[in-house]
This record gives sequence, structure tokens and C-alpha cells, in this order.
Amino acid sequence: MKLSGGDTVFVRDLLITYIEDAQQNALKLKELNEKQDLEGIRFVVHKLRSSAGSVGAVATATLCAKIENSLQNDESNDESVFLAVEKLLSLIQDECKVIQNEIDVLQKGSGGLSPEAHSKTDG
Repeated sequence: MKLSGGDTVFVRDLLITYIEDAQQNALKLKELNEKQDLEGIRFVVHKLRSSAGSVGAVATATLCAKIENSLQNDESNDESVFLAVEKLLSLIQDECKVIQNEIDVLQKGSGGLSPEAHSKTDG
């Protein structure tokens, strides 16, 4: 909250955007994992690591970094990468639930969603 200047609407909107992006990235990762597209996985994992780190989704950012390092350094076989991606998909789901709880708390504390956040959550 220090970096946001105590602006709970900003923080809430940032978290909402992260969840939307993380869920889209998870769908893409699942597809890439099924296709066994290592280059695609590397690209999406890199994007996800950055955004996860920026919102404090530490476990997701850490696992992304491990997968990314494995792919860059050829330290693991393809099967271990695909298994790590499966673990990452589960972790994204779990962390998004935790973040959604944080959003709910922020919403209660500030009297509801901003108009911008409403448009993001209306589907």
C-alpha cells in the first residue's frame, strides 16, 4: 500500500487486472503444454513471472523463474518442464483465489468497486 499512496481503488484495480491476465495466461499455458510447445511456454512463463512479482504472488513468480531458468539452461528434460507447468497451473488457481479474497476485503473497505473495475468484472 505504500507505493500506491494508500489508494485502495488503485490496488484493487491492479489486482483485478492481474487475476484476469493470470487466468488468460493459464489458459494459454495449458494449451501450450498440451502441444508441448517449449518456446511458447517460455514466453508465457516470462510474462507471468513479471506480473506475479509485481502483485506479490511470490509462489507463482518463483515457480515461473524456475521453469524459465530450466528452459534457458537446458537443465531439465522436457517432461519435467511439462510437469512443472501443470503444477504452475494449479498454483495460479490457488493464488487467484487468495487475491480475489484480498479484492473482496478492499471492496468492503472502500464502499464497492470503482466504475472502471465494474467494467472489468462484468465479463
